[in-house]
Amino acid sequence: SANKCILTISVGQVNHEGDKFLSTVIAIDKKFSFCTVMVCDSLQRFTMKFVSSLSLEAIHRESNVLGDEWIKRNLKALRQVSIPYSISRWDCWISHPHFKDKKFLIDELYINDKHFKEIVDNTAYSFVVRKLDMLIVDKMYAINLSKQYLLEECAVMLIQADDMNGFWRPGLFHLGFG
Repeated sequence: SANKCILTISVGQVNHEGDKFLSTVIAIDKKFSFCTVMVCDSLQRFTMKFVSSLSLEAIHRESNVLGDEWIKRNLKALRQVSIPYSISRWDCWISHPHFKDKKFLIDELYINDKHFKEIVDNTAYSFVVRKLDMLIVDKMYAINLSKQYLLEECAVMLIQADDMNGFWRPGLFHLGFG
């Protein structure tokens, strides 16, 4: 069977740009037969809010523009691969037909499973503590935003886990350019 991978991209991270990104792409080309490049642009709306006075909706739009720009900057590197690949955007995953069900499951797990809740809470808290010097929002609000990030990310991972072999390809090559 074919080896497939999902390459998750945190837009703006130095490891996901330039030569470092190109090195990753070259390594993927040697090891896999298909790659889904998952541009996690709008997922970052929660953490972008830490340093922005804009509404979450406005930040959501801004994060998608940053995703557009990342794709434009990195298409040349992506074109170095000989294997087929698709580019997916975070909004494609949160509009997936199973997202609401998976998000409900994750939210229920958070409410009902003490251990899971503790892990999410501790991860959110630790992340915010590392960012305290940059926050322009209330610390508790930042922790809540960080939890929302984690719970949304978990729901998307459940969708991916359901489709380990096929890798649902949302918006195949949908670049979102106007």
